[in-house]
Amino acid sequence: MKEYRYRADAPYPKPIELPVNPRYARILMSDYSGNVSELTAINQYIYHHLEFGRLNTGIAKCLRSIAMVEMHHLELLGECIIRLGVAPRYYSETANRLRYWNAGFVRYGRKPREMLEMDLRAERGSIRGYEQTMRRIEHPGIVRLIKRIIEDEKLHAGILEDLLSRVH
Repeated sequence: MKEYRYRADAPYPKPIELPVNPRYARILMSDYSGNVSELTAINQYIYHHLEFGRLNTGIAKCLRSIAMVEMHHLELLGECIIRLGVAPRYYSETANRLRYWNAGFVRYGRKPREMLEMDLRAERGSIRGYEQTMRRIEHPGIVRLIKRIIEDEKLHAGILEDLLSRVH
């Protein structure tokens, strides 16, 4: 199995000084624990890792490694949300309604190609979500963090494209 890099080379910026801003926190909650979020990605990658464990241990290890990076993203976003003055709970807000995270957000699949395609769509959706978040948040420290997370998500998309080219 080919060796991959799962994290971009640049360090993660940590916005230490953040003003209390519940609006920004609510925006980040969508990337943290919404339908297309770090929490969903972690659970989806771990499920697919377990399924691939029976089919292809090399791919299973790749998916687990991606999940570990997504866990770090979850932690970084959670730290930001706390600094913005909100508890990092597992829900997002849409049209002034709370939507709690649930396992129905995970795209499960059973066939190898199907699972990898689901993961690739999720990575692309995550990148689009982060781009929307950057248009709504004007704090430079948060924007730097999101840009850095996007670098990892793009790496993950490239890995998944490569894995898809090897699975029939």
